[in-house]
Amino acid sequence: MENNCTAEEVAILLHYFGEQANSDRLGALIQEELNSPQNENVGTTSELLESTWKKIHKSLPSYQLSETIPLQWYMRKWVRVAAVVIVLLSLGGIFLQNIPEKSAGGQLVTNSSDHYKTILPGSEKAILILSDGSQLVLDDSANGVLATQGASQIIKNNDGEISYANSINAAGKTIFNTMQTPRGGQYRLVLPDGTKVWLNAASSIRYPVVFDQKLRRVEVMGEVYFEVAHDNNHPFIVHAGKTSIQVLGTSFNINSYTDEPAQITTLVEGSVRIEKNSQFSLLRPGQQARISQNNSIAVQDAPDLEEVTAWKNGLFLFNGKDVRTIMRQISRWYDVEVAYQGEFNKETFSGLVSKASSIDKVLKILEAGGVHFKLDGKKLIVMQ
Repeated sequence: MENNCTAEEVAILLHYFGEQANSDRLGALIQEELNSPQNENVGTTSELLESTWKKIHKSLPSYQLSETIPLQWYMRKWVRVAAVVIVLLSLGGIFLQNIPEKSAGGQLVTNSSDHYKTILPGSEKAILILSDGSQLVLDDSANGVLATQGASQIIKNNDGEISYANSINAAGKTIFNTMQTPRGGQYRLVLPDGTKVWLNAASSIRYPVVFDQKLRRVEVMGEVYFEVAHDNNHPFIVHAGKTSIQVLGTSFNINSYTDEPAQITTLVEGSVRIEKNSQFSLLRPGQQARISQNNSIAVQDAPDLEEVTAWKNGLFLFNGKDVRTIMRQISRWYDVEVAYQGEFNKETFSGLVSKASSIDKVLKILEAGGVHFKLDGKKLIVMQ
């Protein structure tokens, strides 16, 4: 209410109360606050909430949340009115902890942010490769029509999202485009059929500017989130290496980075059929399929969907992850090389940080658990 929160603090606050257990407690606290004597003469509950929410909403733009974090994503149940109660100010200590500074025997520590000024967080940037091999740098391009492919127009809207208009196959020839994000970049795309696509850092998708009459096929590398436009007559098939994922209309995340120990597909809603080397599995919402290096498919129930999809909402969310898993994400987003001194096999860490944060804020999650860092150019050395 006093407009003193950073964007990172707002993200943490809203994510915390987005959890069901926490939102129920918040609801009780809000009701308690509204029933207090100081609020007896301010009108009905609905009038109080509405007037105070208008005040809070008016100040929200000053937080400058990342464009990749739609505010509506957080507006669940009590979260919309969370900001109206003074009691929230006293609750801040629950989830905004002050991490004490640690020393690493004279080595660089993450609390000294000046050491990390040359390491910038990623942003929305990508390259679109057209059918003739020419390339469009999307982060530098103006809004509007960028190019024409066959009878299709490629359009960049005011939010930076790429989409296709007038997608008809007049010449009868299949034309392919490829979108690639570099390390330290992510981007959004709407395919010709209306399917929405999010690309994480160091990822790509190859797709036709007009889908054929039977199937909708795309090829991906890296990490990609899909919201597939429903079409019973035209199955949507994603190829990730030798793995194929077939859907009709659904939302799912696929992580197929080559430096990860397994290829992971997580189903948010709908249904998918995963096939590799004549093996296949059917996923229900809230299930996850892991394909290990021996090509076996293992299905896991009840993965943490918010952790899996946090990246597309502009967040790092770690729930009990080991150092190397976390550092692979940091390496791709901040475009740094990572080296290790010592063994990191047992320690696990949890934390929530905005991806718009400087790298030293992210590293504090690990430093609080006794991990230390030394920066050498763009090489980040991880030490015990």
